[in-house]
Amino acid sequence: MKSLYFLLPTVEKATKAVQAIKSKGVSDDYIALVANDKHVLDKVHVQEPDILHNSDVIPALERGSLVGAGAGLLAGLAAVALAPEGLVIAGGAMLGLTLFGGGFGAWASSMIGVSVTKPEIEKFQQAIEKGELLLIVDVTIENESEIKSAVKTAINLVPNFEAAR
Repeated sequence: MKSLYFLLPTVEKATKAVQAIKSKGVSDDYIALVANDKHVLDKVHVQEPDILHNSDVIPALERGSLVGAGAGLLAGLAAVALAPEGLVIAGGAMLGLTLFGGGFGAWASSMIGVSVTKPEIEKFQQAIEKGELLLIVDVTIENESEIKSAVKTAINLVPNFEAAR
């Protein structure tokens, strides 16, 4: 899945864009709208972005699990290298430390990622505060161009408009 971001100037244009997206078979679960006024969401009939749309939790989780697993693996290697002569540390200890490090890193970084606004949304924050609406649509690679075209057609797009990534 990939998220497309459309910055729209009015509620009317947002409504037209949402209708065009829904006509292409996209479920409400994959459409979200960011607005500075909560009442706008009721007019357009879409959901407010959830934690996955608003925050940096997924990328943080991915980074944390990789860094944590790497640190766990290094700790396992250090344990094998520094073990006293009579003590044999098997590969299970390295595997266990790697898994523990990955899990701990994923947990810790996701706790931080939840509180960080997604960079894609942050780019549009000033426009949203001024009253524009940010439409977020999760699409597959196969229907990406079809959705872009539907939105452009629905809102009588000016030539310089381009969906932000």
